[in-house]
Amino acid sequence: MRFYTAENTENRTLAVMPSLFTPDGINQSFGEEFENYIADNFAFRDKLVNLNSIIKARIFSLSGNDKVTAGKEGWLFFSETLDDITSKNTLTDREAFCTARTLEMINDYVKNGGGRFIFTAAPNKASVYPQFLPYFYSKSNIPNNLEKIVSRLENTEYFDIKALFENTDGILYHRLDSHWNNKGALLVTSALLERLGLKCREYSEPEERQDWEGDLYEMLYPSGEEKDSQFYYSEAEFDYKNTSRFKSVDDMNINTASDSTNGSILLFRDSFGRSLYPFVADNFSKARLSRSVPYDITDMSYDYVVLEIVERNLENIISKAPYMEAPVSHESIDALEKLDGDQYEMTVEDKGLRHIYGRINTELSEDTRIFAYIDGTLYEAFPCYELSEDEKPDGKGNGFSLYTADNAENINIYISK
Repeated sequence: MRFYTAENTENRTLAVMPSLFTPDGINQSFGEEFENYIADNFAFRDKLVNLNSIIKARIFSLSGNDKVTAGKEGWLFFSETLDDITSKNTLTDREAFCTARTLEMINDYVKNGGGRFIFTAAPNKASVYPQFLPYFYSKSNIPNNLEKIVSRLENTEYFDIKALFENTDGILYHRLDSHWNNKGALLVTSALLERLGLKCREYSEPEERQDWEGDLYEMLYPSGEEKDSQFYYSEAEFDYKNTSRFKSVDDMNINTASDSTNGSILLFRDSFGRSLYPFVADNFSKARLSRSVPYDITDMSYDYVVLEIVERNLENIISKAPYMEAPVSHESIDALEKLDGDQYEMTVEDKGLRHIYGRINTELSEDTRIFAYIDGTLYEAFPCYELSEDEKPDGKGNGFSLYTADNAENINIYISK
């Protein structure tokens, strides 16, 4: 006799069969764990989850999964992104300054190394197509995270993808997925090249197929079979070659080469870079697409450095300082305020470079900068908060982090007045 085994099509780990005994004796939580196991694994569970989502969406205009918001005309949205529409749970002014300052410091480092730096944010789907949101969501007049950060950038070049999409006809995102489609990816690549004063290769009209498995649809309808449309460009038109071991578009680092004369690019990217990959690889003589965090900027052999991050994850920019030697500051130390030892917490670790990070325990103004004075050399620290979540009672605005080649232990922390 064959027994039905529930197929896990949800975006989470299902409960496993618990053990009645543990090394310490009887498992006191067996009853609760067994109940969770049955709930997750009984026959036809996925089909019932699917039916529940259909009823809620079609009759009550609600979602059967709190991570997914059902919109108009069958459009689905990742619920976490809606805070950027309503300006709920935004960065503090201090955190927005820290993010902008981090980007400015990366820009200065790349520029001093002979390269050109561009920051860009992949807009949330809801930011580009708010007309498909449920009626009770509307754009707030309060600046959201992206607006707060961009307004504080002084020297860093910002590539506005949201404005690009808003001024382009056609649908550039998947209806059932959180990402842009291949047409959107090509448009971004082409506009980026134009911004750099470079020319994009020409590609034939793509073939549209109804075969795309939307990530949001799979979360909401785990046993559903509806597919989204995707646009496919002929692989015969692409010239690039992978120059490092390639397993998938989700590799942490992808290295490519092509016969393009457009120079070299280092692209820090997230999941939106999956569809950018072939177009970027095809239009630069050398490309490195990296998902690594912290951002490793020690290799300055690239002509262009681009940091792409999805709008909903902008706060992550100040969760890890870039891996690079901290910039030497030319500020006068007499113009800074030296902190006493009880005014900050600090950890020093060796990670190839020496990593110095911690938290300021005194109140900081919005634009306070943080410095480390090491054996007569003053460095500016990135205002990044790298302590664990349970060590962040005051938010991310009080953190500092930097890497140096200096092994000295005599470290003093200063802040701007």
